[in-house]
Amino acid sequence: MVVATVAVTAGPAAGHAVLLRTDPAPQTTVPTPPGAVRLRFSEPVEIAFGAVRVFDVDGKRVDNGKITTAAGRREVVVPASLPGGTYTVTWRVISTDGHRITGGFQFYVGAPSTISAVAVEPDSGSGPVVSWGYGAARFAWYAALLAVVGLVVMRRFVWTPAVRVPPTPPACSAAASTGSCRGRGVSWWRHGSLGWSSRRLRYRASA
Repeated sequence: MVVATVAVTAGPAAGHAVLLRTDPAPQTTVPTPPGAVRLRFSEPVEIAFGAVRVFDVDGKRVDNGKITTAAGRREVVVPASLPGGTYTVTWRVISTDGHRITGGFQFYVGAPSTISAVAVEPDSGSGPVVSWGYGAARFAWYAALLAVVGLVVMRRFVWTPAVRVPPTPPACSAAASTGSCRGRGVSWWRHGSLGWSSRRLRYRASA
């Protein structure tokens, strides 16, 4: 009996997501069919732009259902129908820095198949285009965040100090005549308004 083996492969550079473990583990035999294949990474990964697939000994896909994530997107859960024999898993995910990482491994349910598994290459797909697209989306998100922070700072330290309320005229004493008090209040209001308008004009000119 010839048993095909596919070692766990991955080529991430430093700082990228790394495959820590899988369930079932590579090159192991599980006694009962698992309901899903799980892949645990060292950091959150994006699967919307990637692909995780499970193939039987003939190279037919047996993964079914929606692929989900758990543990803060560090774990990928792939539902699959695995009655028995040799299975090959290939995966392509995008790490948080936008880089594409791929790999593959084999495991067995019950016992290895009596024939050699069809060779399945680790999924590469349209990796570069996907990675650039994901990186561009992340850049746009950070640019929008910086724009919001900039507007808040501008409003707090530039616009608000430039617009000030005119000073309030002093209260008239009870002994002051009504006409004199009214005249003094009008004069104070004019002085304050002119000064406030002058400051606004100087600010607009400097801006």
